[in-house]
Amino acid sequence: MKKMHWRMQKKSFNELLPQGKGTKDNYIYVIVNKDNENLGFIWYQKYKEDIGFICDFLILEKYRKQGYGKQTLLMLEKEAIEMGFNKILLNVFKYNKPAYSLYKSLEYEVIDEKNQNISMLKNLKIINI
Repeated sequence: MKKMHWRMQKKSFNELLPQGKGTKDNYIYVIVNKDNENLGFIWYQKYKEDIGFICDFLILEKYRKQGYGKQTLLMLEKEAIEMGFNKILLNVFKYNKPAYSLYKSLEYEVIDEKNQNISMLKNLKIINI
């Protein structure tokens, strides 16, 4: 069963990233600590002109609850603003309570819920009137 899942996942990556990590408007980072240990990865892409979408985000289990997820998202948000994005969109499964709590703590707001999927959005720029 795992092999079939891997093939399906690989096919999906190949369709979404036809030029691999060089695919236009896609940004993939390996997350490392000060000792250069691989902690996980984050992948986001341009969704609309001013909206970035987090496609996938993983902190390896042994590094969770140490602030790496929060630090990664804050760095991504800073880069997204520099690139002209005003919002970041993501999806999280309802049962993934640690991830949901992290996103809520960083002011991502629920915009839609369907089955086991929650869509969340964060406004990155505050417009002064």
